[in-house]
Amino acid sequence: MKDNRAVGIGLILVWMAVVGCGQPGSSLPLASSPLAEVPLISANDASSASTRSNASLATAYAAILTPVPSNPELSVPSVRPLPNGTSTTDSSKTPVPVLTQTPSAPEQKPLITPTPTATLTPAASPTPKPTNTPTPTAALTAIPTQTADPACLPTAEPTLWLEVEGGETSIIVGEEISIHVCASGLVTGLSGFILTVSAQNGDVVEFTAVEYPKFGLQASTPLPDSTVTLKAIDLADLIQGNTESALLATISVLAKSSGSAPLSITIDALDDDDGFPVTLKTLQLTLDVTAN
Repeated sequence: MKDNRAVGIGLILVWMAVVGCGQPGSSLPLASSPLAEVPLISANDASSASTRSNASLATAYAAILTPVPSNPELSVPSVRPLPNGTSTTDSSKTPVPVLTQTPSAPEQKPLITPTPTATLTPAASPTPKPTNTPTPTAALTAIPTQTADPACLPTAEPTLWLEVEGGETSIIVGEEISIHVCASGLVTGLSGFILTVSAQNGDVVEFTAVEYPKFGLQASTPLPDSTVTLKAIDLADLIQGNTESALLATISVLAKSSGSAPLSITIDALDDDDGFPVTLKTLQLTLDVTAN
């Protein structure tokens, strides 16, 4: 029984030595301790431990209690008590700094600065274009074409001529006939005229009278004569533009003797409504006078 107790005490001492060498701050490795050479006794070997001699146990105890030779590289720090009863290890080496974990600051998410929304500038209203007001144009008044005077048949070109009323150019001595002074092609009207009618054989015929349309102002040379000058101003605007034919005057002719009497007409002045001269072709007329 005593041997068993001794074995148990030995195991405890061995365990304490092992634990003590493994404490933090111990610089003595277990391999350098004499205890490393001491065989551990398990519970199964307890029966064989009882046969060991007291001399073996004493040797083991002596090895445990024998101080380890001093070695500057394997110095064991001394233990000094602290005021509160705890102990600390005095080491010549620089103490290992205790790493204090600094609490990390919470990750700050960057503030999202809102992007200013662009203000929509209203589009400029288009400047209204001025409406082109059509310039009123003067209405062109169509000048109606004046019909031909019944006494004057229209000609193909602008002409001034003499025409016998009824168309008969043969007369008897003592007979009096009417001759019309006619004009055609008066495109721009007629403002006035001065014409001269002459009988080349004054012994056969002579002019006895002159009659005018109602121009407003007219005159002629004294009659009877073989030559007569006709003058008129169209104050009444009787002859306008685009006139096919117009009657300017009517002359009375008296047959005095048998024979032939050519009659001619000359333009001294003939102006349109704008005051410009008008050029017309002139035609002559021949009368044949016979005796009873």
